[in-house]
Amino acid sequence: MLIKTDAQPEPIGEQVEGVLFRVPRHPFVDGSDVFRQLLQPSVPDGIEADGCSNERPLRLEHIQENDFKQLLKVLFPEPKNMPNTFAEWRSVLKLSAMWKFESTKKLAVDHMSPMMMDPVDKICLANDYDVQQWLVPALDALATRKEPIGMKDAERLGMELTLKVAAIRERGTFSVTRACRFFVFALLFIFVLGSLVGDR
Repeated sequence: MLIKTDAQPEPIGEQVEGVLFRVPRHPFVDGSDVFRQLLQPSVPDGIEADGCSNERPLRLEHIQENDFKQLLKVLFPEPKNMPNTFAEWRSVLKLSAMWKFESTKKLAVDHMSPMMMDPVDKICLANDYDVQQWLVPALDALATRKEPIGMKDAERLGMELTLKVAAIRERGTFSVTRACRFFVFALLFIFVLGSLVGDR
């Protein structure tokens, strides 16, 4: 896919999953410390920097094309072509957090906050993309949820967060079932046993 930007000053070439995007430079340099360093490198005289031409694009490795397209919708906004769904805004959050587009990240968080999210999903997103304002409410929602913490939840949350949530459930007014207690102790036993085996 080629985005034509002949009318824009200083277009840059960026390659994502083999697709070449030609986009204006300024939203990337102005909005992201990461791209500011990538697009303004110190190179010897006579050597073309990455991103300056189609022949030498800036290669963005391990980035999915659709995620990048959603980010472009926000960096070059059009009223009828903004991200709309949770998945689209999650793509924006992912890349804006990775590349330190602070204002774009805030916009994604603002749009996603009113959307319905499972507490475990919200905790994972908060941890992955450093959205502190989501973490405490999501932990509280999970700690007071009627259903006990399941194995799939624990696998996604990790040992540390799972035990923290279990501790909150124990201290709170919510009545923890015997099944939940057994699960937590079993999980802790597996973790300790794995640590002992790994130390050998």
